[in-house]
Amino acid sequence: MPTPRSSTGSTSALRLPAPPTYPLPLSTASPLPSKTCTFDISGCVTGFGNPDWARTHEAASSTSPVVLAAIGAGATCVGKTVMEMAYSINGENYHYGTPTNPCAPDRVPGGSSSGSAVAVAANLVDFALGTDTGGSVRLPAAYCGIFGFRPSHGIISATGVIPMAQSFDTVGWFARDPITLTRVGQVLLQSSSDATMPPKRFVIPEDCFQYLSSPSDQISQILKKSVEKVFGCSILHHENLGDHIYHNVPSLQNFISSFSGDQASTMPVLAALSHAMRLLQRFEFKTNHGDWLISTKPTLGPGIFERVSEVLNSTYEALECCYPVRAELQAFLSTLLQDNGILALPTIPGVPPKLNMEVDELDSFRARAFSLLSIAGMSGFCQISIPLGMHDDLPVSVSLLAKHNADNFLLDIAQTLYATLKEQASIAWKHGGLRPPSYHHPVLCCRLHCAESGDRLRRATTVAATAAVTTTKTMIPASDSGGASAGEEDPSLSKRVADRYLKRETGQTVAIKKIRLGKYKEGVNFTALREIKLLKELKDPNIIELIDAFPHKGNLHLVFEFMESDLEAVIRDRNIVLSPADIKSYLQMTLKGLAYCHKKWVVHRDMKPNNLLIASDGQLKLADFGLARIFGSPDRKFTHQVFARWYRAPELLYGAKQYGAGVDVWAAGCIFAELLLRRPFLQGSSDIDQLGKIFAAFGTPKPSQWPDMVFLPDYVEYQYVPAPPLRTLFPMASDDALDLLLKMFTYDPKARITVQQALEHRYFSSVPVPTKPSLLPRPPPKGESQNHKPSDFISQDGPLVLSPQRKLRRVTLHQDGLEGNAYQLDKAGEHVKEVRNMDGTTGQSGSMPMSIDLGAVFGSRPPPRPTLNSVDRSHLKRKLDLDPEFDYH
Repeated sequence: MPTPRSSTGSTSALRLPAPPTYPLPLSTASPLPSKTCTFDISGCVTGFGNPDWARTHEAASSTSPVVLAAIGAGATCVGKTVMEMAYSINGENYHYGTPTNPCAPDRVPGGSSSGSAVAVAANLVDFALGTDTGGSVRLPAAYCGIFGFRPSHGIISATGVIPMAQSFDTVGWFARDPITLTRVGQVLLQSSSDATMPPKRFVIPEDCFQYLSSPSDQISQILKKSVEKVFGCSILHHENLGDHIYHNVPSLQNFISSFSGDQASTMPVLAALSHAMRLLQRFEFKTNHGDWLISTKPTLGPGIFERVSEVLNSTYEALECCYPVRAELQAFLSTLLQDNGILALPTIPGVPPKLNMEVDELDSFRARAFSLLSIAGMSGFCQISIPLGMHDDLPVSVSLLAKHNADNFLLDIAQTLYATLKEQASIAWKHGGLRPPSYHHPVLCCRLHCAESGDRLRRATTVAATAAVTTTKTMIPASDSGGASAGEEDPSLSKRVADRYLKRETGQTVAIKKIRLGKYKEGVNFTALREIKLLKELKDPNIIELIDAFPHKGNLHLVFEFMESDLEAVIRDRNIVLSPADIKSYLQMTLKGLAYCHKKWVVHRDMKPNNLLIASDGQLKLADFGLARIFGSPDRKFTHQVFARWYRAPELLYGAKQYGAGVDVWAAGCIFAELLLRRPFLQGSSDIDQLGKIFAAFGTPKPSQWPDMVFLPDYVEYQYVPAPPLRTLFPMASDDALDLLLKMFTYDPKARITVQQALEHRYFSSVPVPTKPSLLPRPPPKGESQNHKPSDFISQDGPLVLSPQRKLRRVTLHQDGLEGNAYQLDKAGEHVKEVRNMDGTTGQSGSMPMSIDLGAVFGSRPPPRPTLNSVDRSHLKRKLDLDPEFDYH
């Protein structure tokens, strides 16, 4: 049947009638949407949200039993919703358009059942069907501010539904009110409404609520007061679910130990549970659809393409550890929730993500969401998402979970509790409301506490980025002063916020970094949260210390130890003579700071001389961790748009999404070269030119040197040029220095030297020994000399590096070999901002492949991701289809 189009995007649905008398059939006038074109309707092709799937499959010969059950109870089918291959928790569909979230139009609508959720939220239908494998009913329900029910696994037949991962697939449904939700449940669960049995145990896992970026304390209080009012306080239990799972699911410990090094020791329990769930789901998806994907080579939209590629390229050595994890988790939760127990937890870790959210942020949100969603997913238990209302014009929800086959009990409890939940939510928001989510983030709990006395207070001058400054006698309160102006002391304020000032008598000089928060509902700048979190965990002599963080007048202020200068100033100052021992010392401190980061599985991603600060005692310290990320996760992708271009590794210039610590090593090599030359080594004017500069210096790489190169997303073939002798570029460097440089500038990231290996290189043990930090030459403190930017450098001194000419070819890999496609790079570059948003995130070190063999599976590059705030996606798709400058096939 044709899919109806509307202002809410691509939707399809069924309709449900007015409530009849017991046993509550569905009335003939009510619409019911069936989800994502995965449900069979006799005579219609079940398209799976992908044109190539619809093209290669016949019309269904029968209708799915679950759809027949709804229609038999009086519902009317009005259409299908569309989500590509049921493989997303964002709800985007490149081919047919993304539904608009009626509750928050600038936010994503949710998972693969998002069209059904949108149809319900927009009041187009009374209820809608969906499938929930990893969370695609619960999550879009929370995003759209409606009810969503995931039943116990296997309790509703999935016959006539395209499988994704059968041992996880469930048929769920959406509704705007609990009464309709329960009526649909009675039909699909084939049960009648019995007297509601009160729960005997209501568990609130405090650790799960810590995943919330929104105020978890008020949401848990709403739950607590509602349960006390309806069922009494004796049934409430506050637990740490992660600890219970860790000690009662021993197989999960074995699964965690399958990861290497510090990743295993620091991996949160729920994150490990999520990893196990997604590994099982990927394996089952590959078993179900891998042959079709390889033989058909379908065109897949952005996001789906990367997920499917992960499926086809993942290794499944740890798979056997996952099955006992699931069995033991089911047994533990059955015991925890026996005798009508309920587990309450957040549905999602915050408000719905924005449509134009950066990929890094979106993937971080996705990882936290899966940690919460995996509890019901791995156990097979039933779960309901309940909307609490709107806060700051964004939906807030909570979930209840019950043991397997307790679906009717859970629906009844939700219906009984809902009115009180809304009442308590209204009271909470009326009396002060929920504070901005950013102020409740756990990493903002750090404070610089000062002794209470009558001493005069002062502040350090606010500075941008990591520039160090001297302190002044003016002051700045950490929160609104209630009328006191800057530089003026309010006596009534001093005692109240004294812990947020710096005292003159402590003698400590600090630097303050000011970050604009923007609107409260948008939260703290994500890079600021990342920087705070990592710096509170990274404590090393060669990493800058974060002393405090506090909000003030719509901004976030980070208090750092004061640093007099940076390495860029050292390199730039021609009055300074750097001896080989001095260069060795600066490089050694740089590598020591990096080695500590990599030991903690943190990749810096912004290494450059002006992010290497120098203290008064000569110690060099890594700073500016705004782009730093935890790496090593087997299914994460990273953006390649990191580092200043001159310090960017070739795999990043080629668009790699999977990389590890090697990118920091390359940047450290560039800094080493800059110390030797006293100017930036490779000064490309664009990514293409930067690659040309690299190849001119080290020769054009051959496939034997870097096998994965041709598989990278933005691979461009260059004319071959041999590598010149490195001595011609660094005439004054020692043999040991040249050897270390070559190892740091190895093309293949897998073969590139590690930071620890670099520290053990003979360069550092040979004479001269590194200069002691206190004896190193340093420029005058900042403010006493003119400040320059890297762009101030010119290439006139030192050897000149010219780029080889690139070939206007893009290489993709087909099963029958390599084939070049004409690709007008310069022309396409003019439009790339309009149509590309392909950044992803997956960090991995060690033996993990640095690129996925995409071409071996699909005959062409995936279509570019349209900008998410595009007014007319269908028009954009037509532009891509018709414009010859976008020849991606």
